[in-house]
Amino acid sequence: MLVSLGLCALTAGCGDGDEEQDARLDDLWANEDDSEANDWVVEGMSCDGEDVVRLVEVVDEDSGPVARYIRGDECIDAGDLFWNSMPQKEGDSVQILMESESQRRVAHRVEGIEEYGLRLIGSDDGDELEMRQVYRPTGPTPIPELSDFDLAGTWWMEGYLCIEELVPQLVRIIHPPGSLHMTKIRGDACIGDGANFLDAQLSGTSVSGEAHLEEPSEFGFDDDEHPILEVSGTVRTEHFIGLAIDGQAVSLRRVMTGSAR
Repeated sequence: MLVSLGLCALTAGCGDGDEEQDARLDDLWANEDDSEANDWVVEGMSCDGEDVVRLVEVVDEDSGPVARYIRGDECIDAGDLFWNSMPQKEGDSVQILMESESQRRVAHRVEGIEEYGLRLIGSDDGDELEMRQVYRPTGPTPIPELSDFDLAGTWWMEGYLCIEELVPQLVRIIHPPGSLHMTKIRGDACIGDGANFLDAQLSGTSVSGEAHLEEPSEFGFDDDEHPILEVSGTVRTEHFIGLAIDGQAVSLRRVMTGSAR
């Protein structure tokens, strides 16, 4: 079930103020069904002087819910604690791991609660982080006809194979009428950041097209060494797409924003 955090939760005009806000944040971190991932995209971080987008998940542990990094990079490892205490209201402070090798942590406070997201400010350096929730499906049912929907935006992709690894990806979908294009925001060892990797046609809710695992222009593969992968699938809701890429099941869940319906 999606949790919508309206800005009115921060004001006395919405009821009991802090009590309602605390309850909404509790719901935000809740993961009642283990089959539902409680995933987040974090923007505003850096590694070795470069801006990075990081992927984290909220998991229930013996001590309570914590947030851990799902993907590693040059500065942090997959599985590292993003933070080990969950903020409950605006103004709460949390220690966020920035670099695992040095164990450098920076205190951030919750500066704002927005629909499907949080804004955090570094207590010392003033750096701003934005956390956005990824759609958590609850068994989405097919929609037979969507006459007015827009898939353009940021999506979390799972199941796309690279060198025998299934690592979550962050992609951008471009959705001109009748077609669908995907570009990697957070790349991998096969396809780097910003590269286009999937082009498809969209007829109603049916997707068909082609994808690839490597970039021919960068890797210099001949056509017979660089197979084009067949893509088929269905747009099940505006926030969930199921694909088969060369027979491999791939799912895409929208990274939610206040404007997403």
